[in-house]
Amino acid sequence: VEQPLRRSRTVSELPRRGLAVGVSAIVLPVALALVVGTATLHLMGPATPVDVEGLPPGAVSGPSLLARTPGASAGDGPVVPNPAQARKDFPPDRDCQVAPEVTRSPQCLFGAVDSPDRIVLLGDSHAGQWFSPMLALAAQRGWALQELVKQGCPLAQLAVDSPQLGRAYRECDTWRADTLERLRTGPKPRLIVIASLNRYTTDRQLLAAAWEKTLRTLRAT
Repeated sequence: VEQPLRRSRTVSELPRRGLAVGVSAIVLPVALALVVGTATLHLMGPATPVDVEGLPPGAVSGPSLLARTPGASAGDGPVVPNPAQARKDFPPDRDCQVAPEVTRSPQCLFGAVDSPDRIVLLGDSHAGQWFSPMLALAAQRGWALQELVKQGCPLAQLAVDSPQLGRAYRECDTWRADTLERLRTGPKPRLIVIASLNRYTTDRQLLAAAWEKTLRTLRAT
């Protein structure tokens, strides 16, 4: 784009004119940015103070977040967990978030696996992010945790494409139908926790109808 101006005979023959063009090319965008930025800040107005009433004792907000707490020190104890082990610090459910080409989840029971009571963690990889707190919740109650999660697969009954496979995500439809049937015909769980990406479609009516189909099946579980 810049080649016609760079090779212009007028600019090359008149260095002073070329310098003026260059300065204008820098100054005008900067001036425009300052004007637009100032107008934007003016429209935004002053910052709204945070109402701290009702917050727990000792809660802070705004600039006070940057202030050092009296008597606090950086400490010289070990960092837990060890940052050197962070790349290996994964929960034990890695194989339970099944890949795009897989059409059936393994049993994937954790915690008190012999308990008749269980929590089911259900959905796409966003559901998998809740594995650790759900496992802790199950442990508190002496229950099992079952994870039924598939990467990039909406639990709502939508037909989507898979970026990894580069085509229609038929494996998702198969996995969803199989998973819902397993829940319908298997032992009734104490709790089903659902989480999902919310951008599989921008059509809100289509999304609501797709979720209703799935939830209707789960209600009968």
